Amino acid sequence: MDKSGMVMVETPFGKDYIMSMHDKGEMTIELPDGKEALSGHFAAASVQNGKIAWMEAIN
Repeated sequence: MDKSGMVMVETPFGKDYIMSMHDKGEMTIELPDGKEALSGHFAAASVQNGKIAWMEAIN
């Protein structure tokens, strides 16, 4: 886990990103065509073929 509270997991399909913070935080994911940002206490997203397959954030 890095200092932003984010973990990246490589899967057979792409990369999954998970963030957990004591307070509200923001997770930014770099994509080939830009960035996606999620904010909340907990956030998770899956990137497959360079695109967001799903993402969710909980305050």
